[in-house]
Amino acid sequence: MTSTMDTLATDELNRYLYGSDPTERIVAVERSGPDRVRIYRRTDNAVQEERVSFRPWLLTEHEPQFPDLASDIRATHLDGDGAYCW
Repeated sequence: MTSTMDTLATDELNRYLYGSDPTERIVAVERSGPDRVRIYRRTDNAVQEERVSFRPWLLTEHEPQFPDLASDIRATHLDGDGAYCW
């Protein structure tokens, strides 16, 4: 049986693993509230700060239980028979 990783080109696999945002020269990312981050990028003469929205995610083997966290967290069961299906 051939796995998906065996059939994906390196560029496509990297896009799935690391995302498709082409932003360069990121030197730091810091939390800036419950749904925002600060991105620091080095330019030729300075470091620029940008604040953007961010929605974190997590892959897990079992349906997560988050009783003490915010009510907007949701779990989604993914298709397929892989171990990390939540």
